[in-house]
Amino acid sequence: MEWTREKTLQLISEYRSRRGLWDMTCDEYRKKDVKQRLLNEVSQVLGGNIPINELEKKFHTLRTQYHREISRMKRMELYNCEWDGFQNLVFFNSPYACRSPKGSSEGGSAWPT
Repeated sequence: MEWTREKTLQLISEYRSRRGLWDMTCDEYRKKDVKQRLLNEVSQVLGGNIPINELEKKFHTLRTQYHREISRMKRMELYNCEWDGFQNLVFFNSPYACRSPKGSSEGGSAWPT
């Protein structure tokens, strides 16, 4: 499947609106049947012809790209991210979207705010 800019941004929006797909503190996050239902909902909204494994693969790629951009921002003072999806994925800054940094006793985020 070819992912257009619009379809990619829509995928991000649909994931963001379903906390069970990304928020590790959400009860739905650990329930496979509920997660499957949420992924089916996303597939239907995006046209219904996208296999679940394709959605998961694409979102994994987006998350990896987001983390890569965060790393670049930390390394380079003047780095300005021009990737369209970056601002739409800032919900990953939530402390609930990622694990606490190793050695941290607080539930803070590992990402810059």
